[in-house]
Amino acid sequence: MGGPAHTMQVMQRRTSIRRELTSTTTLLDLEGSALRADNILSVATVPHASMAKLAGAFWNFVSNSEKAGVEDINRPRIFQREDAYSPLVQVQCKVFRYNTSMTHRADMMPVFGAKALRNFTAMAKGEPDAYNDESWVLPGEYWDYQRSEADLKRTNFTWVPVASHFPKHRPSLGAVVNLPQGIARRLVGGGNVTFQDSLIIPCMMDIRWVGVRLSFDPKSNNFLEHDISDLTKTLGAYWKPGHRLSRPEKRVLASRNLSDANIQVKTSWASLLDKPPGLTVKNHTSNIETLFEKFIETGTHRNFQPPIFEDAEDLTDLLTHTGTITAGVLSHVVADGISRVSYRSDVGLNLRDVGNGAMSWLDLTNIAGLSRVDAKEVPSNFADAMTPYHWELERYGYGYGFVSRTAIFGVTILLLHAAVALAYAIYIVIFRFSENGWSSKAWGSLDGILLLAMNSKPSSVGMHAGMGIKSNELFRETARVREGAESSLELILGDCVNGELRIVHGKPYNGS
Repeated sequence: MGGPAHTMQVMQRRTSIRRELTSTTTLLDLEGSALRADNILSVATVPHASMAKLAGAFWNFVSNSEKAGVEDINRPRIFQREDAYSPLVQVQCKVFRYNTSMTHRADMMPVFGAKALRNFTAMAKGEPDAYNDESWVLPGEYWDYQRSEADLKRTNFTWVPVASHFPKHRPSLGAVVNLPQGIARRLVGGGNVTFQDSLIIPCMMDIRWVGVRLSFDPKSNNFLEHDISDLTKTLGAYWKPGHRLSRPEKRVLASRNLSDANIQVKTSWASLLDKPPGLTVKNHTSNIETLFEKFIETGTHRNFQPPIFEDAEDLTDLLTHTGTITAGVLSHVVADGISRVSYRSDVGLNLRDVGNGAMSWLDLTNIAGLSRVDAKEVPSNFADAMTPYHWELERYGYGYGFVSRTAIFGVTILLLHAAVALAYAIYIVIFRFSENGWSSKAWGSLDGILLLAMNSKPSSVGMHAGMGIKSNELFRETARVREGAESSLELILGDCVNGELRIVHGKPYNGS
């Protein structure tokens, strides 16, 4: 997995919080693939709508509360201590032409493919992955019937139950999309002829919950962010061909809840993502069909025209780009739909325990804008049926963030460096005024001191180094410049030499 990333912003109703729906679509090079359009994969995720609702209500309370103490914070960041759950939707699509499929050749029949999907449950347990088995033929009721010219021009979308094809580790849901497409055929004598055709696109889906950490900056962009928005970075390794999971990678699957079973979605529930028949316009019978109609160009023939399609002469590219758009649309629709599933609509805040089996409870359900709601005392078990989350507020930016491990480590290193520098400065001062201290700054370079050493009398301290014998004793000795015989200067190592004289300021000396 490593295709281009796509993002879409979803504004949470009654709050200023925005959720970012991200997806990545790629073409996987799987063994046995005849066409690139056989293995189109789209993976999408988005923070849950209830978490955006809770985040928005919590910030409305915090920002308007006199006790919160956040009015002077320029860059606040709010994050959750516990993991929340976001939907992770995988969609694999395969593209077929109706007129070619009607030849009923085995290699042209519309089939579902699942090799590009990842069954994280089986991967975590080291079990065989049923997704890697053979393809499953799309039942004839969804495509194998005679179509009129009007039928070929029609956009059609249908949910398909596919779990019965799998004995274990079943996929979540299937779908088939029919899109109109004009196909050009080159004549033997030259020139082209175009006829109306229809594309049959069976899609297989794996839908599951993934554990995420949420955070948002209410004074910057109001995005509710989660730590898997970069899908290629966080999960891309699981799509590497022939990749065997390491123990850390298996632990990641378990920690993020991906090792649990996926979500089994009934077609009756999935149909709620579409508008009922009769509520749409232009002969479209569902919301999803309306989305696909945005890409239809009408002329002599009706054509599904992908926005990223460039080479109209290359049929393979046409099928590939069509499948890419189809997988992307379905992954976005399903991810957004699953993210809105909620069994409770009320949210609140436990301000504190007041004793006697009671707590101070603030109902956040109806907080919006600058409205205020007073807290009330309720029994301590009032929220037992709710899922608890702990929100933490931190400051970040210039001068903030000292509580982070990185900041503490950096400040510790700076303090250690300052301590070493101070100790060295104290040592220099003490040495300067000691009996062995120096009184000249004439030798401030390495070459100068080396030349002085070469012109000085040999020292017993350096005999080992002078004979090529490794010894660390030399580095422990004190070095100093002193006045030698005949007003010359010498470098002295080790113990004091009787009669050595310190350098006198202003006195001329002879070179050796």
